[in-house]
This record gives sequence, C-alpha cells and structure tokens, in this order.
Amino acid sequence: MARNVVFVFILGAASFEVAFGDGYIPPLDLHYLEETTSNFGAQGDDYQEGGKVWHCGWDIFCPEGELVKSPADGIVVRCSPSSWDLDTAGQNYAMCIRYLTTTSERSTWIFGHLERPTNPDGTKYTDEQVRKYRIGDVVRAGEVIGKIGHYRKSPHLHLGIYCNLQYPQEFPSGGY
Repeated sequence: MARNVVFVFILGAASFEVAFGDGYIPPLDLHYLEETTSNFGAQGDDYQEGGKVWHCGWDIFCPEGELVKSPADGIVVRCSPSSWDLDTAGQNYAMCIRYLTTTSERSTWIFGHLERPTNPDGTKYTDEQVRKYRIGDVVRAGEVIGKIGHYRKSPHLHLGIYCNLQYPQEFPSGGY
C-alpha cells in the first residue's frame, strides 16, 4: 500500500514563496538559510548505535538561542521530547506544526533541536510536559515558536516538511 507521504526540502528562500506566497516569514534570518550542515537524505553513522539512517530534514546552522519563527499561520499538532541525540535528550525537543499552503495543500513541518521550555522554578520541562506543550495552539506567521537549543555537534535547526500526510500516527519516524 502506498503511503502518500512526500517530503519537501528547501533549496533557499524562494521555496518559501512557492509554498506560502510572498507573505511568508522564514523560520530563521535569511542569512542562516545558506548555512546548511546536512541536507535531506544524508545518512549519519553516529545515530542508532552506529547504524545508517535516513536524514529527513534540512539542518540549518545558527547560534544557540537564535529565535525560530513560524513561517505562516498554523496549528501545533505534536511536540516530541526526542532530540535525536542522547547527550542532549533532556535539553531539547521538536515541534510539529500543520500549515495550509496557498494551494490549500496541508503540510506538516518539524522544527527540531529547539530548547526545552523552562518551568517557573528554572527546571526544564519533563518529557511529559513537552508532549502536552502547546498542542492545539494556533501560531501566527512570524510568531516566535522557540529558540535553538544546545546540540553536541553544533547548534542548528532541523527543518522537515511533509506534505499530504495520510498516516499521521506514523509521523515522524524512520529518520532524524
């Protein structure tokens, strides 16, 4: 059975315009979009105990603490406590936001390696708190949705874009 899941990777700022029209907001300052560390499809040998896995996203170099913005109006559908790095697992999380493009196509974006929110007492959110964080919240174009977290190799935004997702219960899976 075909899964009807298509991944779109971004070649530059022009891709945002195709998806959202000229009113898009890039998730990071435009100069960071040139600082790619790992492209879609690249395989890493430092994940899953030395095994090879598919890289389902685009890694964009930027400083730790850099603000990440929503490129359009959308809704938070999932947050994952996984950071794809056991060394920083308790510090980061990933947020999934569903958008409608100008062609009325649904797409779900993963914003990975975000710094975990902090409780009033200064402790980082637990895994359970992350799983419930902002689920169902509407986000607006340009709204800050998080900050880049610490990552052992180098701080970056992992950006994954999935279109026409038919099986959301299996999303995201099979990559990092």
